[in-house]
Amino acid sequence: MDFDYIPCTVASESIDEDLLECTMEGCDCDGECTADSSPLLECHDSCSCVATGCRNRRVQFGVKKRVEIRPSEGKGMGLFAMYYIHLEENIGRGEFVCEYAGEMVSKEEVERRKEEEGGSRQHNYVLTVKEHCADDTLHTWFIDPSRKGNIGRFCNHSCDPCLGVVVLRVGTIAPIVGLFALRDIPSGIELCYDYGESALEGGEGGEGRKNCLCGTSICRGWLPLSTSATE
Repeated sequence: MDFDYIPCTVASESIDEDLLECTMEGCDCDGECTADSSPLLECHDSCSCVATGCRNRRVQFGVKKRVEIRPSEGKGMGLFAMYYIHLEENIGRGEFVCEYAGEMVSKEEVERRKEEEGGSRQHNYVLTVKEHCADDTLHTWFIDPSRKGNIGRFCNHSCDPCLGVVVLRVGTIAPIVGLFALRDIPSGIELCYDYGESALEGGEGGEGRKNCLCGTSICRGWLPLSTSATE
């Protein structure tokens, strides 16, 4: 495959490392952790709780579910809950499946890479995280798994997805994007999430517009399309 596998998101050279070194205070639980994880802050190395028995540590331990990458009809490759004899994997509602891991890059770097690729919209793996902060500012993060990533990059779009996106933190202000089951998922099912609403209008024949192949009863007909790689 034409990318380097990484288990979790890493910062690219375009990101100020000082920004990611801003650490969060840990919990002071004695024994089993009772930390309130809302907003979603996982316990980390600065916490007093015991890591192996902490209920507030899931994403940081990586993929635990048995999944497989295989062809998905009309979509290229896809990610599926494993289905083999004696290796079936049923995923329960609310369970963690995988991180959407990649390089954390700046807006300028996203645009530079897209320009380097000739501006094509054929393959855009960049996931944009927009967060409204307490001071009424909007902070935008970009995670690009096109060159360095994990199995999350193979999750296709669905208008009625079985996975949901959850943004959380583990010790620093850098966001981690986790994919969690929205409902019980039987083995053999393709694992998809909703790429979001389209920033552009247009139907059949629209430039760069792709048909959605999710096949669900609420299919919107088209994959989301943005005005640029950083929208």
